[in-house]
Amino acid sequence: MFTEKCDILIILQSEDNIKDLKNDINKILDFPSIFLFYKKYLYFLHFLKKIYNNIKFKTKKGFMSKLQKFGDLIFSKTFAYKFISYFLFVLFLIIFRDFLGIIILTFIFGYLFYSIAKYFKEKIDYAIDKLFKHKPNNFLKRMLSLDLMIILVYLGFIGIIAFTVSRMIPKLIYELSHLPNTFPFIADYINDILEKLKGIMKFNHELGTNLKQLMNSSDFSIYAEVFQRLKTFSIISLKVILSLFMSFIFLLDRVKLGEYLGNIKKSNFNFIYKEYKIIFDKVVKSFGVIIKAQATIALVNTILTTIGLILIGYMNGGPYPFLLTLSLIVFLAGFIPVLGTFISSVPILIIGYTAFSEAGIRFIIEVIILISVIHFIEAYLLNPKIVSKILSLPVSITFVILIFSEKLFGIAGLLLGISLFYFIVGILSDIDRTMEKKKLELKE
Repeated sequence: MFTEKCDILIILQSEDNIKDLKNDINKILDFPSIFLFYKKYLYFLHFLKKIYNNIKFKTKKGFMSKLQKFGDLIFSKTFAYKFISYFLFVLFLIIFRDFLGIIILTFIFGYLFYSIAKYFKEKIDYAIDKLFKHKPNNFLKRMLSLDLMIILVYLGFIGIIAFTVSRMIPKLIYELSHLPNTFPFIADYINDILEKLKGIMKFNHELGTNLKQLMNSSDFSIYAEVFQRLKTFSIISLKVILSLFMSFIFLLDRVKLGEYLGNIKKSNFNFIYKEYKIIFDKVVKSFGVIIKAQATIALVNTILTTIGLILIGYMNGGPYPFLLTLSLIVFLAGFIPVLGTFISSVPILIIGYTAFSEAGIRFIIEVIILISVIHFIEAYLLNPKIVSKILSLPVSITFVILIFSEKLFGIAGLLLGISLFYFIVGILSDIDRTMEKKKLELKE
């Protein structure tokens, strides 16, 4: 089977070795609690390593030598810690797979809003330092704390949502209700969206009425009615609301939460703290940083595209049709790397050409120039500054990842596929670095 000769000598016959192995077996069986299974695992690993160390390989090169090096790596404590940590992490994802949407949304909301609040806090502190240059005003800094900034950011976001529901959605419903007249082939899809939007408006009106009654009455039946309204609300919307609330609580409780998790660092489970800190750093870099960058780019693209479409509309004798709908499409498509460009450009061209058909080829050239300028700004100004080297994938690989992630996870795969890919690559890179470090230690 092997190309080279290899002498293997197994030394298990001595009484001392047999006694040691029996003691190790008793230690493994003596741990009654399932919560100390990791100790059992480590002792079992130690037991296997003793057997492994009694196997002497008398060869310099070849397959058996490589096998011995691989065995040294597998039976190391570092590998054991990583195996336990990743096993528990995968087990957690499997058990709570139905809550993954809420977990991911909670993290995204928390990361984005914390970044915004921290940015405002830094700017305010800088302004206070400039204003009170000769006499530092720490009291004012404490008053305008990071917690206050977090609360204001969340209130601002809720205000934007309330404005969108009360002011923008009726306009969106008006635009969408007229869209099937222009494009009959999308009537079924538009009607489905309209039903959901009208449901949101109805829910908003009824919930507002019930809340007013709730404030002016002590009738407990109104509580049940409000709760029933919440139950009939769409599952996706409830997940968003729950994620928003949970992220808010986590951010306000971040200091105590950090202190509590810090206690794990001082316990027998300190290796879990270290390993999960690495995993969390990968999550922040792959999901948090990338989504934050894509959100910034999507917002800038939407503003520039909306301004450009308004100008093109008035250059051709009237307002650009379905402007709010197109702006929403541009913003949502902005979260999809590479493909977002094509997704948002197609409806802009089709709707615009239908409305301004008299302008002919001139209109098409204007829209193409607008899209080209915006994506030139994205590619050469925004991406290098915002995304930097994070999204350095070739376009072909990006397309493949998006296709597979859409097939596996649907629309969520298009939005999170690249982030998930970077997370997996980050974890594999960490394992690879650990293996290389262990190889160097074995050589020494």
